[in-house]
Amino acid sequence: FNGTNANWTKFFEFSSSNQTAINTIISHGSNVSKMIYLPDFAQFLNNSMYNASVVFDAINYTDLWYCETNSNCTELSPCSTFSGANCYNGTSGNLTKIWVNHFSTVAIGNDNVPPSLVSISNSYNHNSVNISWSTNEPSNYSVHLYTGANCSGSLQGSTSSNSFENSHIVTFSSLSQLTDYSYDIRMTDNNGNFNTTACGSFKTKELKVTNEPGESKSGGNITASMNVTEETYFWDVINASTKTIFDVKSPSIVVDNFYFIASEAVVSGQMSIKSYSKTPLGLPSAPDNTYQYFSVSSNFNDKISLIHFHFKIPITWFEQNGYDAEKVKLYHFKNGEWKQEYISYNGKSGDYYEYSSEVTSLSSFAVSTIKASYNETCGDGICNQTAGENCSSCEADCGSCPPINVNNVQNNNQTNGTNSTSLANHNFDLSGIGKYKYVILVAVLIAIPAVLAYVFRDAIMESDLFEKIKDKFKRKKDEDIEPGMFKLK
Repeated sequence: FNGTNANWTKFFEFSSSNQTAINTIISHGSNVSKMIYLPDFAQFLNNSMYNASVVFDAINYTDLWYCETNSNCTELSPCSTFSGANCYNGTSGNLTKIWVNHFSTVAIGNDNVPPSLVSISNSYNHNSVNISWSTNEPSNYSVHLYTGANCSGSLQGSTSSNSFENSHIVTFSSLSQLTDYSYDIRMTDNNGNFNTTACGSFKTKELKVTNEPGESKSGGNITASMNVTEETYFWDVINASTKTIFDVKSPSIVVDNFYFIASEAVVSGQMSIKSYSKTPLGLPSAPDNTYQYFSVSSNFNDKISLIHFHFKIPITWFEQNGYDAEKVKLYHFKNGEWKQEYISYNGKSGDYYEYSSEVTSLSSFAVSTIKASYNETCGDGICNQTAGENCSSCEADCGSCPPINVNNVQNNNQTNGTNSTSLANHNFDLSGIGKYKYVILVAVLIAIPAVLAYVFRDAIMESDLFEKIKDKFKRKKDEDIEPGMFKLK
């Protein structure tokens, strides 16, 4: 460092122990064998004014650590030279060099401690389970699922990952309803330390498909029934301020999946989603053209701070009904009326249009849209005739219109043979004129008789019909008809 930048009125000292930092490193799954601690170096020299290195007389270690503060310690990665990032290099002569951006604590560790769980939870419904957990240090995993409640039944499946992470989640699907299952998690850290969790268990629930009364369209007695599909998840523990995923399995529910955030921890949480084939009893019809009604409820509604929906609608529904895919709306029933929520159109994926929306409370919802016009759907690659699209109104989706042919328009004067004229095999190609092509076509068809009359003007002037017309007008009082007045121009 530049000595002129130092505050020489301050003292600093070296220490070989910082118990708070040692405890932090231990919590990450390592043991400290050597440490250098400069508790007050920042008073002597501002952190932005130097880079530093520490050389340890040691090569027998499994990990090296840098603590920016006593409670913020990170494991270092190896490097050949210092380029601004904290790192270490094993040099010759049994020396290990650590580079840091500024001083606080650096340490050598000998990790013989296996990874341990910080938190674990599972959510399950009628045919699947999500198991999520976090560890005190990066680890890989393998998870085994058994029938029965004590991990001693037959193996139903397993999944694994070789990535070293702190947070993990796995899903097992195609489970049986109302069945006891159990699982264990096997973890290994970067230094080969191995651990197996205690056995966890759960019991799948029943998928409910019921009939309930629907809306009475006539306002009289309710006679119609509707299908209701319900999925329910259960959690042993829901952590506060973290995303908890609800993976919807039933294809009949418009919501594909969603996650929610609880403002505080929840024990024995339960949440359900229901879809309705008609307007639910007791609710007015939602505005616009509704694709589906659904509702979400839980036993911890007052602790939910955010819920993020992802849903998808078949493209065929829009095409068959002439609806606008970009004008889909999410209505939320609250305070006795339907309120529109903000929704994001995420585009097309396979056979579906996809959307997402965020709300802050649970109740009933409706997904609706409006009729499409060709100006709003033209260019989406679909020739939607029910929305008014055709080759004239939307060439981008429906392609160019075929040429219009006027063939064999022919008139021959058979009386004198001197003024025989033919208009044959002339093609009028209107494919590049766009939306004005039919206007031009009408104008052409109107002009053809006038053109023909002009072409055959001499034959007309010499015909008996023309002479009769002249005689008729000559018999009128005070009128002098000149032949030239009847020339068509």
